Amino acid sequence: MKMRYFGLFFILFLSCIVQLVAMDGNGTSVIFDGRERAVRQTIQAVQNGGAIRLETPFFSSTEVQKDLMNAKERGVDVFLHLASGSKVDQEKLKKAGIKVKIVPGLHAKRVLCEDADQDKENREPNTFTKKRKRSVVYFGSDNLTKVSPFQREMWLVSKKSPDYYQQHVNAFDEEQKTAKKGSEKKVVEVTPLKPKVYGSGAFDLNLSKGKRLEKLFTEADNQNSVDINSMTFDSDEFVSSIEKVFEKCGKGKQPAMRFFLDKSALKHKDLLNRVKKVGGDKAKVYIFNEDKKQLVFGKFPQLQHRKSIVRDTKKGPLAIVSTGNLANRSNVEINYDSYHPGDQGLYDAIRAANDKLLLECEEYQLPPETQS
Repeated sequence: MKMRYFGLFFILFLSCIVQLVAMDGNGTSVIFDGRERAVRQTIQAVQNGGAIRLETPFFSSTEVQKDLMNAKERGVDVFLHLASGSKVDQEKLKKAGIKVKIVPGLHAKRVLCEDADQDKENREPNTFTKKRKRSVVYFGSDNLTKVSPFQREMWLVSKKSPDYYQQHVNAFDEEQKTAKKGSEKKVVEVTPLKPKVYGSGAFDLNLSKGKRLEKLFTEADNQNSVDINSMTFDSDEFVSSIEKVFEKCGKGKQPAMRFFLDKSALKHKDLLNRVKKVGGDKAKVYIFNEDKKQLVFGKFPQLQHRKSIVRDTKKGPLAIVSTGNLANRSNVEINYDSYHPGDQGLYDAIRAANDKLLLECEEYQLPPETQS
């Protein structure tokens, strides 16, 4: 009997080690399965005096809705940003005292939770103590709908970085507006040294991500690699960046590039063909649920909804987790990109998830009539 309990303890111990290895020093990890359960547990743990900010355009999870109302009842400040297409009962939430704001053009998805700062009154301004409040960020592709648990989604989770948490709070609390089509925007010219969040209101997200590919030819090596996840895919400027990579690298030094796209990307075969033409065997394009046979509740098609780019060169990895697709509309909707330089754990986790996703996809081939 003692050996049996020892075995169970040892398994739990190993499980904890695995979970710790999956995080970097800043407490950043990524979740692909059990996403709603993780969010619910975090919401349920926020106590009186804490705050919850939830932002998603298509919120419809009744379980998360109950958790938010319970949190409000025990003294937590709860703020929601939704789009007009949200299916949740907004009036019921408002009657519970939850602040609900409809944000035109919203496409971002995140949940921000913080405990009350119990030591605030006794602490000098701008000082840090071990009792400082706990803060958690969930950021990524999950809309927290009834079908989300069955889709190919991801959450970036950060638990130990107050600065990163504050970036999200600032972006949430600022007055949000959709960007006008064709408006002048900044481009992220230099990759940040620490995790940083960029919004579509000020930045051209697609062009900025395209600029990150330049390392693949300025540090050209056939060991370089990049994985790209998107649902829709119609950004001509991003495809132009890909063409630039393969043309400038030259043969023998081209990176391995993998695309994991939803079937909706097939609406733009001209762009897929451009990628295949310039990249050849070094550019693999995988389409999820191409035949539309995989359904949720026998009705809704399963989607590849993850949005990320992970790039690796000799100088180290870069992971970008996004709320927006590599699509033209992403720059006119309200979206965010989160840059994580040097995060090997995050890079490895997304790559491993893509290896698994590959088994559910069909490889896109260049049509014979387009081959030269």
